[in-house]
Amino acid sequence: MATDAKRWMLDNLAFLDWFVTYIPSRQHWLLDDTKRDLARLNLATMPKRGILVKLERDWKEIDFGNLIKHGVPIYYPWTTVAAQDKRFSRFNPDILRDYHEDD
Repeated sequence: MATDAKRWMLDNLAFLDWFVTYIPSRQHWLLDDTKRDLARLNLATMPKRGILVKLERDWKEIDFGNLIKHGVPIYYPWTTVAAQDKRFSRFNPDILRDYHEDD
């Protein structure tokens, strides 16, 4: 029961963090107490677990630049279909590995 409550709370905090980060124009929907509590938690500075995406399916809906800007790790399977699509060339693990080896 406590584990379920913890998961519920973490899920809701993750949603609120996403909500205030990606839809700031709707923050007026939140109660003032909620805004203050969120500000005290300073969720923007907390590490993110990441997001799992399927590039071929999710590329239209996911704002990769914004996720990277906010330090959210992005995980995806590198498939034959993705490898053949030029849109995803920057996600090629071989290219990313070569880039980071130069650091």
